[in-house]
Amino acid sequence: MIKYTLLKEKILNKLSAIEKNDFYLLEGKLIFRNKEKSLIVKELLEKDYGDIVVLKANNHNHWTGKYETELFFTNLPKGIQA
Repeated sequence: MIKYTLLKEKILNKLSAIEKNDFYLLEGKLIFRNKEKSLIVKELLEKDYGDIVVLKANNHNHWTGKYETELFFTNLPKGIQA
């Protein structure tokens, strides 16, 4: 069963341009500080999981960091838990 930590490891192992603190899981979506990096991850994930939706990140006032984009699966694959 793939969980978020395994998905994050997969992304980090396959994409040298992506670092551990470039993205996080929030409410079932991957949120990214940098739009270009989110598009790199989107391309990788679409190869294995189909369509990935990219949205502008909804930054909350209480957050210390700012995020540019959110990615989420249109059909959450079996074995991946949000």
